[in-house]
Amino acid sequence: MHYLFFLAALLMSAELNAQSPLDQPFLQSGAVDEQFNIINLKLYNELVKAINHNFNNITTNQSDRDFIVSRIRLISNGLWIESDLKDIKSIEDLTKKFDQQKYQRLIKQNMCKKGDLLASEVFKKTTGGNFIYQINNAEGDFLKSFTVNYRECL
Repeated sequence: MHYLFFLAALLMSAELNAQSPLDQPFLQSGAVDEQFNIINLKLYNELVKAINHNFNNITTNQSDRDFIVSRIRLISNGLWIESDLKDIKSIEDLTKKFDQQKYQRLIKQNMCKKGDLLASEVFKKTTGGNFIYQINNAEGDFLKSFTVNYRECL
């Protein structure tokens, strides 16, 4: 009997250690349980708030690109990434000047390289594993959005 208990404890320990580093704060704080269900919404929201604060502090040098990532937020239905497109004023401009399929391919390739995030059980369980991309014009006005799920990387 002691052997079975030891084996079960060892397996649970190995399971927790195999998690993404992004899962550790949620598990260690008690915001989620071992099945990654939110058990303390206040702690979970505090951790998400800290993550979003860190996203706000990310500065990127994207001045030479056709688009600028203007905002990244972790929300209840995914990781939301908002991009402003240079030289695009309207949906008509978007249709004429912007290769949406190429953009979606590039986004998917980039997303599939996010190993820690894709391995995060907290991300997959609490957000459905979605990446939500919003495309705005140069002034930041909404044009289009689309969602890509982590399963598309498998």
